Formats: sequence, structure tokens, C-alpha cells
Amino acid sequence: MLSIYVPIVYVAVLIGFLYGISVFVRKRKPKGPENLLEDWFGPCHARNVFFSVLKQKPPAPDVILKSSLVIRGTEDLKRLLKMKNSRNALNVLINRGAVGDELIQEFTRLEKEMELELMDVARTANTLQEGWNQFFFQSCNEIINNERIHNKLDEIPKNIEQASKRWQQEKAEFEQVEEQKRIQAQKELGVL
Repeated sequence: MLSIYVPIVYVAVLIGFLYGISVFVRKRKPKGPENLLEDWFGPCHARNVFFSVLKQKPPAPDVILKSSLVIRGTEDLKRLLKMKNSRNALNVLINRGAVGDELIQEFTRLEKEMELELMDVARTANTLQEGWNQFFFQSCNEIINNERIHNKLDEIPKNIEQASKRWQQEKAEFEQVEEQKRIQAQKELGVL
């Protein structure tokens, strides 16, 4: 009687195991390109703001549309710069054999999706004002550089305070060492 149940239990466990593996593999399938940018960078609030301004009733003035598109383009360029830096790191990891093909394929799809996003921004800029797409990304790049400069300028007072504190500590330590050397020299001469 036991001999009949052993093969049945064996087949049931085997089927359950294979079912579990198939569920796991299906969940790990690469995500579609529609969510890839958000998966890597999080939601793009500038894009959402642009589309909400675009869909407003009554229509928003051109100045507001253009400014929201510039903010969207600036955010996309920031993402592109992060991707270029990540690409360099990924190439190093690829050369070392530290990453799998799945990550490489996902990153390639991410680059294509980013390219499509930038082309969409350029087309939108051209529809808002004819020929604007030629210098649109240059303006966005200037905004990014301006933000970097302002961030560096904001860090200067913090760095000055840190440098001042460090200099005061080093000065106190130096004076203490010099005082100990002076006392030691006076002891050796017999003055003290």
C-alpha cells in the first residue's frame, strides 16, 4: 500500500516545485520600458507638472508652458548625465565580469527610453515655438551649470567654518607641542 503513495507524493512534490520555480521566474522577468525610467530615477515630477499644465482648462499661457517644459528638459538632462556616469561605472564592471547580461540589457533599454524622452521634449519645444529645439537643450544645460555653481557657492561658508575650526585645533596642538619643547629645553639647560 505504501508503494502506491510514494510515486504519487513524489510527482506532487515535483509538480509543486516546478510551479514554484515558474512563478519565481515570471516575477523576475525584465520590466517593460514604460516603467524603466521611474524604476531607476523615481517619478519625474517635472514631467507630471508639464502635462498637468498642458491639460489645464482654460489653456495655460505660453510662458508657463515653456517654463514647465524647460524644467522638464533640465530634469531629463540631469538624468542623462547620471546615466553617462553610470555607464562608465557599468563598463568597468563589464570588463571585470561583475555584472550579468540582464543588467546590461536593462541599462541599454533605459538609454533608449531616455533618448525617446529627450526626442519628445525636443519635438514639444519645436511645437511650442518653431526652431526653439535648436537651443533648448543648451539653455537647460546652462540652468544645470548655474545650479551647480550656486550649490558650490552655498558650500563655501560651510567649508570655511570647517577649515577655521580645523586650523584652530591644529594651531592649539602646535602651540602645546612648542610649549612642551620650550619647557624640555629649559629643563635640559637647568633654568627650571
